[in-house]
Amino acid sequence: MGWIRGLVALLLGLAWAVQAADKPACRAVFDAGSSGTRLFLYVQQEGGWQPWPGAKLGALADPVRQHQGPKAMAALAADLANSLEALRQDGPTNSEGQPRWQGFDWQQACRLQSVSVLATAGMRLAEQQDPVASVALWQEVQQALAGLLGPAVAIDARTLTGFEEGFYAWLAARARLGRSDMGIVEMGGASSQVAFPCPACDRADDAVQQVRLEGQTLDFYSYSFLGLGQDEAPKVLGVPHACRYGAGVKDPNWQLGQCQAQLPLTLGRALKDPYNFQGQGQGGYRQVPTEKAGVKDWLLTGAFQYNTPDQLDSCCLNQGQCYQPSTACFRVAYLPLYLDSLGVDPHSPDLDVSWTLGAVLCRNEQCLAPSKPPCRWRKAGCLAPSVGDGRPEGRPGQQPGGVQHRQH
Repeated sequence: MGWIRGLVALLLGLAWAVQAADKPACRAVFDAGSSGTRLFLYVQQEGGWQPWPGAKLGALADPVRQHQGPKAMAALAADLANSLEALRQDGPTNSEGQPRWQGFDWQQACRLQSVSVLATAGMRLAEQQDPVASVALWQEVQQALAGLLGPAVAIDARTLTGFEEGFYAWLAARARLGRSDMGIVEMGGASSQVAFPCPACDRADDAVQQVRLEGQTLDFYSYSFLGLGQDEAPKVLGVPHACRYGAGVKDPNWQLGQCQAQLPLTLGRALKDPYNFQGQGQGGYRQVPTEKAGVKDWLLTGAFQYNTPDQLDSCCLNQGQCYQPSTACFRVAYLPLYLDSLGVDPHSPDLDVSWTLGAVLCRNEQCLAPSKPPCRWRKAGCLAPSVGDGRPEGRPGQQPGGVQHRQH
């Protein structure tokens, strides 16, 4: 009778495997940004990867940067895992009576292949500030997700390199538009990314990496200015009187150029790069070779879409309703100045994309397998091995082991 039970178990296992193979693949990505963490589940369909947005949580870096301690780390890690489980049903209703997210029962509807918690500039700053606490946070995140998912799902929990962040945003734009002949400039809260194909760029520049797309190798330029995001830039450059909220109220002759002329953003053609390490020192300047870009046009992503023409009147000439009024006029002046300093037309069209889609596309194609993007935000290099969404799959459930210094 024992062999009969064994045969039944084998047949049931084969039936389960066939049923699982019929389900589409899916991958989860947590966008752990400086202002909050958002879950995206991507389901592979014939027309591409369909996104299912989930809950928005607190910023991953907050427990470290605000010294909230181990309990806050454990609680935030648990919230991440719980939000993945919560996505299986509709979210709670908002003030308009609509669910905060549309439920998707991924356990039944797809094969979850990987879960990535990928942090951006806020966590880079946290790792500068307190590397030991940062590693403890990453371990909490890893353990919470492994406890929910078990060993069958690959988990990637780490801080993105600046190269990856810019390249993933470009990949998302490429997927949206169906072409590769464009560059992107992305504006975030703590950093800004510039990314473009660049066959003419000098390979000795460590911002140039080889990427693999559809079986072809391409030289690609991607750089992240840590500290030049719209929330950090006022701290770095200062907010002169000519850049303050409602500056034109007391000065009827006020012009935008008065503010821009007082922002110490450039040295010659190079832009201030305040928080990254270059060689043995932190800070300095970086010139982006946009004149060598192999592109037809530029697209603006991220916060650029919110800098509408009416902001000049509302936030600078008057004291109207503005987001974060104390730096509202600064942003009106800073964003076009930043683009102009890069050699990018400030009137370039904007495009609403999420770099998380690019992360999924890259992981699926292992498009960063030939590259070694540097971890610029720490003098000693990465805290944990930079496995990367675009590299070959690691062992499911692999742990980031302790404080490891990895210099490229």
